[in-house]
Amino acid sequence: MKRGYTYKRGPVWAVAIPDSYQRSGYKHKSGFLTKGQASEYLSQRRNIIGKLQTNQPIKGEVAYKSFFREYLNHVEKSFSYETIKTYKGVLKNFLKFSDERYPHMQYLYDLRAKVFEDYKIWLKDTKHKDLESRIQCGY
Repeated sequence: MKRGYTYKRGPVWAVAIPDSYQRSGYKHKSGFLTKGQASEYLSQRRNIIGKLQTNQPIKGEVAYKSFFREYLNHVEKSFSYETIKTYKGVLKNFLKFSDERYPHMQYLYDLRAKVFEDYKIWLKDTKHKDLESRIQCGY
């Protein structure tokens, strides 16, 4: 695993955090006034990455599956039956996709644009649609 590093860019310090979603393998964050602040931030991020790799829960992070459940509870109270049915179908498909393609993904911050692009491709490739969405789209 990449460790990350600190560096100085002009008058401020920056860190390069290992991130497999980035082409370079690092996500860069700058704006630290001292090298100590940058190093502290980097060590906190390393600890989080280590906990993720050992499947330990991270304090303050929201699991996306529990977020979806809470959102569906909100939808059930606020929207029509047809809307609820559609949302449940979409989320069911997405959860099936994420378990299949991204089993390591657990938290909301893991949901990046690439995941949703892959989801759209997966839907087209598998021709995976719920009966309810076919009826609503007129198929």
